[in-house]
Amino acid sequence: MGSLLWRGGLPVFLGLSLSCFSKASDSEPLTRSEWRYITIGPSFGQAFLGSEESRRGTFYSYGWVKPEPVFKYRGRQPHLHQEVFFLFTRGGGLNGLPVDNLNTVGYSFGSRLPVPWFGSSASAFVDLGWGFSFSSDTTVDLDSQINSTPYFGVGFDLGGSASHSFLVIRWFHMSNAGLRGENQGMNAVQLLFGLRL
Repeated sequence: MGSLLWRGGLPVFLGLSLSCFSKASDSEPLTRSEWRYITIGPSFGQAFLGSEESRRGTFYSYGWVKPEPVFKYRGRQPHLHQEVFFLFTRGGGLNGLPVDNLNTVGYSFGSRLPVPWFGSSASAFVDLGWGFSFSSDTTVDLDSQINSTPYFGVGFDLGGSASHSFLVIRWFHMSNAGLRGENQGMNAVQLLFGLRL
């Protein structure tokens, strides 16, 4: 079932992405302070920081960003960053662990802090946030289907701050905050390609 969702969802997501990119490319440069986006990219679950298995898969998200004065830091205006996501992963197959698929949906929020990067040729940003998720099953590292999802990421706009596309490298953690079982948790490094809508 998980494999079917992954294979069926990918073409639909890519089709939507290309459609949005086509429309965005014909529009004026992005000068509005609030915007929405979609992302897609591989998720590499690693066996470290307590995790026993490597889980690989694909991360999809739909998010929105807007200025948030409460987060202002050293004269820079951070943004409130929110997204809903779907994560498909496959694990097991090593050290006697059975192969299994896992489907996860969730919501996260946090701060996106713009950072100057190579002058005006590109703009970078730092993401820091937290969320919660619901998974289709438990695994050797996830003792609960309901988990928290802190994350930290670094990204940059492709072609400058007026660009419609961006890349993010993110550390993503999922665990139940010690509420059930051993709470080893899943740790993943994600490389996400995004398009502003």
